[in-house]
Amino acid sequence: MKKYRIMNHHHFNCLNKHEKMFLAGIIGCSFMRGILVGMYLNDK
Repeated sequence: MKKYRIMNHHHFNCLNKHEKMFLAGIIGCSFMRGILVGMYLNDK
């Protein structure tokens, strides 16, 4: 029972880290897209 709890907690931590990386990627992509659109509009 104790071993299972430790494994479950570790699994949760891994998922959390993965979700954070996923969110960071989405934010980074939209941020870069916003910069590119801004540069494109400034050139026009």
